[in-house]
Amino acid sequence: MNILSSLLKADLVNSFALNELKNKNNRKKAVGMIAVSLLVVLMCFIYIGGASWFISDILLKMGMLDILLVFSFIMPFMILFLMDIYKMPSHLFSFKDYDLLMSLPIRDNTVLTAKVLRIMTESYVWEFLVSFPIFLVYCIKCPDLGIMTVLLYILMFIAIPALPMSIGAVFALLIAKISIKMRNKNVVIIIGSFALLILIMGLSFSIQSIMNEQVIMNAMEQFGNLVKSFFMFDLYLKAVVGHDIVSTLILLAILIVPFFVFINIFGKSFKHINSAMMETKAQRSIKGIKFISDSPVIAIAKKEINFYTHCIIYITNTMFGMVLLFIGSIAAAVMGDKVDVFIATYSVFGFTEADTKMMVISVVITYCMILCSPCSASISLEGKNLWILKSMPVDEKTIFKGKLGLGLVVTIPIGVLSSIIIYIALGLTFVQWLVVLLLTISCGILASMLGLFVNLLFPKMEFKSPTEVVKQSAASGISIFAGMFIVIATIIIGSLLKTQNITLFVLFAGIAYLLLSAAFWYFITHKGVRIFRGL
Repeated sequence: MNILSSLLKADLVNSFALNELKNKNNRKKAVGMIAVSLLVVLMCFIYIGGASWFISDILLKMGMLDILLVFSFIMPFMILFLMDIYKMPSHLFSFKDYDLLMSLPIRDNTVLTAKVLRIMTESYVWEFLVSFPIFLVYCIKCPDLGIMTVLLYILMFIAIPALPMSIGAVFALLIAKISIKMRNKNVVIIIGSFALLILIMGLSFSIQSIMNEQVIMNAMEQFGNLVKSFFMFDLYLKAVVGHDIVSTLILLAILIVPFFVFINIFGKSFKHINSAMMETKAQRSIKGIKFISDSPVIAIAKKEINFYTHCIIYITNTMFGMVLLFIGSIAAAVMGDKVDVFIATYSVFGFTEADTKMMVISVVITYCMILCSPCSASISLEGKNLWILKSMPVDEKTIFKGKLGLGLVVTIPIGVLSSIIIYIALGLTFVQWLVVLLLTISCGILASMLGLFVNLLFPKMEFKSPTEVVKQSAASGISIFAGMFIVIATIIIGSLLKTQNITLFVLFAGIAYLLLSAAFWYFITHKGVRIFRGL
């Protein structure tokens, strides 16, 4: 038990960099992170608590307030399940301290348990953010709340993460076994990450679209029937509300037993799977060696693309907009009639349906593309190896062109393909498609220029993992907000001008984006060169 607690403590300290708090210079940063965390908690309570309050009023009218408690069970259960599928592969397989831990005289099951408990610690935080606001509303609205209900809720709160973690770990195990047989082991995880993000966004939009009293009443009636028919929901209500001991014990067994079974069974193959995933298999080739010569710009661009495709966190945080745009274009092709109905419904302010369609398409493409900028982290990710790039016999402009190539490769091909699908699916004229194509290309160029421009102004050259640069650096954040500002400013200008020809306005917007990109390039090739030399 002492070994397990020590492993868990060390993992938590290293994961959250708690040792850095001893340094007085890092305490201001810690205060800032605490403030951001409190803001997240407040937003969760406002959003989830507000929705729960609205639904609880309807449930009270229907005499079904206890159904609200089921949401405090099913919502964290599903969210933790999806998150565990996402997190388990990186926490259980190919983790950084694998070689160190395996060299110690510690059982594999103990190492696995420590890793799983570390994930469970995070799960309790997320469960608190999702489940507790719902339960708090229930406590306020319930006229005959008893202390036993609170105690049994806390007991179930502790037990709930065990089952989704066990199921999620099984999925992670399957993903790991599949990826072992693939040359590019990250493909499965990247696809799963995008699928999870899209699913979460879809659920969020679905929830926002049903905030209507009659719709909710109908949904609650159906959900009440589901609660009675599905044994786990029924057991939860009998345990927490009915205080039934047998139901409590059965539900606890369902939640907890699979967790211990998983630890014991998976522990036997834990070392084998991790060792296999960390192997680098070389394939013997009987072909002669070919030497390929590229220009300096192409060579640097290839280097950037190679690093990009092998860094999961880099891809998932900078390519989601393009994935969303491509999936949206496919959805428009499949549901073209529904899109036309939607456009006709929202054709307002004197615009024709064709102009409204053009406006919506342009806003979606601009928003998805301009927020996608790998270049906002490309210089920072050089880190301590920047001297290698600076020592190459090429000038800074060539280096910048190579790094911009990454952004253009990520955005423009998918953007052009999506515009073609939208052109065919939604019946745009050829002239409208040419304007949309110009907007697409200009947005891809602007996103890359903006990202590189911001990264030169706010570089982060010291970091422990790429996650700090891609997700937590000032350059990444400023690039996203600057892109949002450009999109919003374009919409506001269009509204103020009261233009009646949307196609013409989109054409001018595309040209304006190219001019803005040229301004960024002028800065990059002049002052940016001096900044780069000083890094």
